[in-house]
Amino acid sequence: KVMLPNITFLEVSGALGLGTVLLLVYFWRNNRQESQTDSPSEPRTMGARVLIGGGSGFIGTTLRKMLELRGYQVTLISRTPGKDKITWDELKKTGLPECYAVVGMQGANILNIFRRWTEGFKKEVWDSRVETTKTLAQAINESSTPPKVWVSFSGVGYYQPSYVYDYDEDSPGGDFDYISRLATAWEEAAKLPVEKTSTRQVIIRPGVVLGRDGGAIKQMYFSF
Repeated sequence: KVMLPNITFLEVSGALGLGTVLLLVYFWRNNRQESQTDSPSEPRTMGARVLIGGGSGFIGTTLRKMLELRGYQVTLISRTPGKDKITWDELKKTGLPECYAVVGMQGANILNIFRRWTEGFKKEVWDSRVETTKTLAQAINESSTPPKVWVSFSGVGYYQPSYVYDYDEDSPGGDFDYISRLATAWEEAAKLPVEKTSTRQVIIRPGVVLGRDGGAIKQMYFSF
């Protein structure tokens, strides 16, 4: 029997995912603002590197393609070496490579229908998000040339499902079940010491991401 976490599909973002849309809006606006002070043909962010943890996943793949279309160089943080990649071990040993932005969306698939919802799997889900985010935050904090922006993902599971309440980023939550506590720990792991960094910190809480090529829809597709 496959056990799934308590997640409501009423908390759904758009086809590309709220997280992806917000990220693209940020990079577009920032690129536009900076290009206004430079030569229109050579904005300062053209060719700048964006480092992505989880860039081979459903949202990460779309984000990577769109950033590359905007002229950014994308480097993935991966468990295995390869072209345009840096491994987690390399990151720990050599530190953060010079980059314009870091995006952390890595984590084991929480809706994996082939995995039982055991204590072992929950630990894997937890560590693949919290511990890797700690590694990224530490690398940014110790970098002599920190990125302009650090974007980390969390999730709407932070909020308790409700048919009545409207939530915003200041609404209470984060301590009513495993998913909400995971979101809290994930966000805490991403925090940089405000007094010691000039890096802008962004945390996104996307909903369930829908799309034909992956995410929840791909797992439910054959049922329909």
